[in-house]
Amino acid sequence: MPISATGEAGQGLTLRINPLTRLGRPAPVENAQWSSTNPAVAAIVEPVPADGKSVQVRFVAPGDAQIAITGDADMGAGVETITDTCDITVTLGKATTLGLTADPVVDLP
Repeated sequence: MPISATGEAGQGLTLRINPLTRLGRPAPVENAQWSSTNPAVAAIVEPVPADGKSVQVRFVAPGDAQIAITGDADMGAGVETITDTCDITVTLGKATTLGLTADPVVDLP
């Protein structure tokens, strides 16, 4: 089931998979592979853990990207590819303060 996330450039998140059967029981998956449609916006942080079940994603610059995970659900000699996705929207950080400062007090003419 696709999911989505929104954040600012400089932030990121961890995505995880928990493969389940149609009855909701844990199931193995082989050859899990993560990819980004736009690494300039949302980049996969290397190295990906050896089991492939999680990945960190760094929000790089404003824009949209999709992170996809594919895996082989057929534990035999064949291949049955399953896929899931996360839609990412990266924004610029908006101002939350004006950062008002004051110079030292001085005598004015």
